[in-house]
Amino acid sequence: KYPQYNDMSDNSAVIIVRHVGKRYDDPANARKAEPYTTADVSVRYHVQERTFLSIGSQNILNEDYQDTLDYPMPGRIYTIGIQYDLL
Repeated sequence: KYPQYNDMSDNSAVIIVRHVGKRYDDPANARKAEPYTTADVSVRYHVQERTFLSIGSQNILNEDYQDTLDYPMPGRIYTIGIQYDLL
């Protein structure tokens, strides 16, 4: 038999949606910045007693946007991680 570890209480899934409306990018309110919406997703899975695996994506819809005018933000980003708790 193989040992199994299935503590499902430590698993998680997260969806974050962020909307930024029309706004001005300078103190004189002369430069308008366009609104945008981004979505991020991530999943964390409890693999073994102290080991976690996570995968996710930021800006999953690949929205073309700028937090500050003339400084474009990156497109879709994928992440993967392994966490091991020592204590």
